[in-house]
Amino acid sequence: FQDNVFCFSPKGAIIKLPKNATPIDFAYAVHTQIGDSTIACEINGKESPLQSILKNGDMVKIITAKKKSPSMHWLSIAKTGKARAAIKRYWQINQKNEKINKPKTYNSTLRLSLPHVPGTLGEISSLIGSNKTNIVNVELVGKKTDHLDFLFDIQFNDLKNFTKLISELKQKGINLRII
Repeated sequence: FQDNVFCFSPKGAIIKLPKNATPIDFAYAVHTQIGDSTIACEINGKESPLQSILKNGDMVKIITAKKKSPSMHWLSIAKTGKARAAIKRYWQINQKNEKINKPKTYNSTLRLSLPHVPGTLGEISSLIGSNKTNIVNVELVGKKTDHLDFLFDIQFNDLKNFTKLISELKQKGINLRII
């Protein structure tokens, strides 16, 4: 049982998930349509980010919306095969419905906390570009003596490049949050 967490739905149903599972995994464990239409969650009555790690005994409420689709960056957050497969399947079906010649462009926002060291912003910008990802906008949202917080609006055509970028940022020890 150490490799699992047991969480509760608001109606008291017990959902078994792997260790380090997120509310996205919980939503897809309840039902694929719930996962596909998730917009937010509450853990133990408090609004929480979708990338939160669930713990034993957490009561998880998934908030959904009509005409909402799963985000591609959820693939890097989801821990269960069911959640990842459902997200991929949604986008594969969605891509088939679009025109074949029109390349799909994805947008995401990264909140990065960068060390307040000269050259770091340039290094991160180069890393983003080297992964075939375009920076659409950069905004300084926080300034401390030892670090700066930036919002990077990025655009990419291939999910593999996005996942590789996230992996490389984590390897560099960059504190990041996908919005």
